[in-house]
Amino acid sequence: MACFFWKIFLRHDKNPNNIFVFEPSQKAYLRLLKNLVINRVNSIHTYNFAGSDINGFIDFFEPQGHLTNGSLNKEFAGLFTNRVLCSKTLVVNSNFINNMVSSSQDHIIIKIDAEGSEFEILSGMKNFILRYKPAIIVEVLSMYERKLNSLEFLHQSYNLYNITKEGIVQYFEFNSTSCRDYVLLPK
Repeated sequence: MACFFWKIFLRHDKNPNNIFVFEPSQKAYLRLLKNLVINRVNSIHTYNFAGSDINGFIDFFEPQGHLTNGSLNKEFAGLFTNRVLCSKTLVVNSNFINNMVSSSQDHIIIKIDAEGSEFEILSGMKNFILRYKPAIIVEVLSMYERKLNSLEFLHQSYNLYNITKEGIVQYFEFNSTSCRDYVLLPK
C-alpha cells in the first residue's frame, strides 16, 4: 500500500522504507526532522518542497505564529494574521512523483492537506491519479469547493465521501461541511 500525505506520504506495505513526506515550510520541515529523530524513525524519506501543477520555484506564504498554515496561496495564509512572510519554495508535479512509485504497487493512498492548494496539487497529479487510481483523502474548504468541483476527471473516476463523526456520507460534488475531509474512492 502506498500512502501520500501532502505534506505527502507514500508507503508500500511490502517495503516500509518506501514512505515519502513533502513539506514546503522550512520551519515545519525542521520540526518534522526533529520528531523523526526523537522517535527514532529512519525509514521515511523527507523533502523540503511542495506539490503543485507545475515544476519550478514559486512563492510560499507563512503566517507568522501559525506554523501549520503556510500555503502557496497568499490569501489563505492571510486569514490567520496580516503578518505573512513570503519565501520561495520548490514545487513539483506528478511527473516527479511517478518516478517514486513502481507499477507493482497495488494500493496507494494520498492525503492532501495543503492549506488552500488542493486544486493545484490534484490538477498536477491528474496523470498519476488516472494511472494508479489511488484512494484520496482531501480537505475541502468552502472558498475552494468550486475549483475542486471543476476537476471533471475526479468526478468521472471517483465516488466522493465526506468523512463525518457519524461515518462517511456520499456526495456527488464537493460541499464544504463542518467535517472538511473527503475520501475519494475509485469507481
